[in-house]
Amino acid sequence: MEKKNYFNLISAQRYFHLVALNITEQYSTVDYYKNFGNYQRSKNHTIHQTKDFVIEHVRIITDTPYYGGTKDYSVKNDGLAPFNYDLFTIELKPLNILILGFPFKFLAKDILENLIRNKLLQHANFIKPDLTKLIKENNDSALMLNNFSSHFSGVELSLNGDTNISSVNLDGDRPLDSTVYKTFFYNLIQRDECSLEKCSLKNEILEETTDIPKTKSNIHLDLFGNYKLYIHGSGNNIFTIPSFFKALTEYQCIKTTLTNPIIRLKDE
Repeated sequence: MEKKNYFNLISAQRYFHLVALNITEQYSTVDYYKNFGNYQRSKNHTIHQTKDFVIEHVRIITDTPYYGGTKDYSVKNDGLAPFNYDLFTIELKPLNILILGFPFKFLAKDILENLIRNKLLQHANFIKPDLTKLIKENNDSALMLNNFSSHFSGVELSLNGDTNISSVNLDGDRPLDSTVYKTFFYNLIQRDECSLEKCSLKNEILEETTDIPKTKSNIHLDLFGNYKLYIHGSGNNIFTIPSFFKALTEYQCIKTTLTNPIIRLKDE
């Protein structure tokens, strides 16, 4: 079967910053694009809809250069303003969750500041993961749903108390299955003498359906509510995001906050 590409992205094969919002029924992507700032939307526009979620990809045009590398994001392919950038939104209407995706941190920062100035926080709270519950209760089989699985692929642990080591990174396919984690860190986690600051999870849509491709992703998250997804060339692994947040919700591993998580990211 020929692989279908669901998205036409100019910013593929890079990390996207994601933020998630718990919203009221009165707020939708229409409000988002109305209040996200002085950006023009191009005619490049894609929507994929199922009974559980809607993914919308748009391309915006602006004179502001948000990228300083060698790739040309200019509209006329001449390296000069105006520039165009991908954005995507995911609405999980049954859960009242709206997820926003941005290819660059400072683009995310500008748009979120615009939204907050336009009263976003009267309609929504940011969603951050409850990493303590995630690592304590679910161990290495972090999240499982019908046709979706997720497990830890990296953890950054912070040690409390009388120790010469402040933090430890454990990477690999399943670091919580490792002898070093089970021997030295598992009991510390259970006694709250060690905490999870950041982690990454490998996610997989197990079987292709009519609406959703079989695909994989790696999502990085921190305790403030910053999520990062490395988007493949086809963009198809965006489809893991709705299942990921549905699983976080069903496992009760989310909290809400009024603090914009992007301000906690270091400059990139």
